[in-house]
Amino acid sequence: MTVRLLATLLVFSVVGASGCQQESSLVAPTASAPITASSSAAAAAVSGQVAPTAWCQLSGASDSLMRCPIRLDQAGTSAAGLQLSVTWDAAALSFVGVESSVCPPGDAPCATVMAPPLKAVGSAGHSLATSPPEPSTASGAATLMIYHASNPNALLDAAVGDLVFRAKRSVAATPVRVIDAVATSVEAASLTVKPSQSTLRVSP
Repeated sequence: MTVRLLATLLVFSVVGASGCQQESSLVAPTASAPITASSSAAAAAVSGQVAPTAWCQLSGASDSLMRCPIRLDQAGTSAAGLQLSVTWDAAALSFVGVESSVCPPGDAPCATVMAPPLKAVGSAGHSLATSPPEPSTASGAATLMIYHASNPNALLDAAVGDLVFRAKRSVAATPVRVIDAVATSVEAASLTVKPSQSTLRVSP
């Protein structure tokens, strides 16, 4: 998993460096096979990855927007990149994207933005790539990669942002599960990420 993440980050660093003037041209990661809730959970169990955990539970009326906060408990370490795979009930929820506070360079004020259509996440301007590339087409599962192509020393905020879902029908305590997660330090070392209630605990 560490090799896969670091290799992918290297590819994105090259892409980001050549395309940083036009962030919307970022190419999202592609999976070798479609991600499904059942196959991802089984793969996690076999490989020793994060066991599927009800990291966030959503309740709301039909067509309402609901949020799962991405909050890092970094326990003395600092993450510069994050890869997260989540699953949910595709009959109940559709994935909209990631909402966060982005602070542009200079004196311009920070603003709450949605990615997509933007590809920026967090105050340091990390980039977001997803599989599938268009979140609205995800059917019950998605992988997100948050990284900084031009400044690998930029650290993630403890409050990274929110995963935003739209209810397809009235829902009550519908779980969003983390099935795989890993982070990287500024030294490109792999960091362990484990769901802990509503946070993601990051440790060396």
